Amino acid sequence: MSIPIPRLRREETALFVVDVQQRLLPAMFEAERIVRGCSLLVRAARLFEMPVVVTEQSPEKLGATNESLAAVLGDYAPVSKTVFSACADQTLQQLRAGKR
Repeated sequence: MSIPIPRLRREETALFVVDVQQRLLPAMFEAERIVRGCSLLVRAARLFEMPVVVTEQSPEKLGATNESLAAVLGDYAPVSKTVFSACADQTLQQLRAGKR
């Protein structure tokens, strides 16, 4: 018996990049690798015309999204949030409602 392989569908998929901010990077394990990986994922999402949501936790305190990642974002403007969990914030609900 074979198990079906689930496939992503563009109209049901989005990339969510959470809080890759300059002041948070020193606390992250392999931060440079994270930034490179996120940049690669953003480029791929653009190729597949997928929605991309980028969040920033209290950017006035923690700074903006890392500069090299921000350079590949293009017109994907980061969404500011004050609740640390992006799932608890309105950001995820807006994405599900198709507003982003």
